[in-house]
Amino acid sequence: MIKYKQLNKNDITKSVKISNILFEIYKDTCEFIRENINWKISEHDILQFILGKYNDYDLISKKNPRIAFNENNAKSSYVPSVNNSKIIRRSGLLSMTFMVSNKDSDNFGSLSKLVKINCPFNERQQACINALIDTEKSIIGYLEEIIETNQKITGTDIHKKINEFLIKKNLSNYKLENSKLPIGKKTLNKINFDNSFSDNHLIMSPSILFIDPKIYFENFLFHNNINLIFSKNSINIITKDPYKVGNIQL
Repeated sequence: MIKYKQLNKNDITKSVKISNILFEIYKDTCEFIRENINWKISEHDILQFILGKYNDYDLISKKNPRIAFNENNAKSSYVPSVNNSKIIRRSGLLSMTFMVSNKDSDNFGSLSKLVKINCPFNERQQACINALIDTEKSIIGYLEEIIETNQKITGTDIHKKINEFLIKKNLSNYKLENSKLPIGKKTLNKINFDNSFSDNHLIMSPSILFIDPKIYFENFLFHNNINLIFSKNSINIITKDPYKVGNIQL
């Protein structure tokens, strides 16, 4: 997935600030989970905590935070509600995605993180995460080359490159444990890429880019979001700890 918005100089400063605030909200949310998990908090409780943080920072939610624990993460449109919300267990994987804007302007930012709660990734899951991170680093290298050669670029160009880099990881041939069959041939364990956004409009400088490649595998969505400023002379990553997966140890 690739999204972008053209900015002016004031917008850049505000976008960097929003990115920093979202990272603080993310850290506060992890601490909230750590402190309250024994009280059987739910996905909806976490969502309400995050919305309260948005209000503290005068941010408006562009869409409800996506809080999804374990198998709920496989549901692309899932949003917890009072009557439909999973209890957060002491071990599992939690997906968190924020998208906000300022109350007084249209500047917006996003943060998307996977959080391990008291558990490691298994070998196959780690392979998916590694593929996402390597792809993002490759995309940044690709964008730097675009700048150096003064080429034009569209959202569709970046979208195609994301999928090219993921395909090169050859995840469809990644062997399952205790199996000789590649993942791509096993119905229940098939890898799918959800990176279908495309836009043929030229990306003008400066713009903020939201790069968020996704991989569906074993009924789970693996994702890792990076926000960056794309200008005529440089790439400036504004996401803090862009390649670090969240980790809550209890």
